[in-house]
Amino acid sequence: MQCVQRTLDQLVAEGKVMEKVYGKQKVYSPDQSHFPEVSESELKEMDRTIAKLQDELKASNEQYQKQMSGAHTHSHTHNTHAHNTNRVNSSQKFSNCTRS
Repeated sequence: MQCVQRTLDQLVAEGKVMEKVYGKQKVYSPDQSHFPEVSESELKEMDRTIAKLQDELKASNEQYQKQMSGAHTHSHTHNTHAHNTNRVNSSQKFSNCTRS
């Protein structure tokens, strides 16, 4: 923990991180002045890109689920437990990306 505190103290001294003290607690945040200004139109464009990518991800996830459920019903010769475990793990990876 001391190493983390020394690193944070160094970042504060360099002006890269802001420190706010609330009683015995300290809160750290990046100094926003080090980041370029972003216009309202750029933010809206980023929002549109994010929405488009989320839609593409949702469609891919749905297609994957259909393929996996079709493969599951057509082939019972494979190890069903391993097959279901892989499907759950892949679904979790996709669902973690779409949470806000």
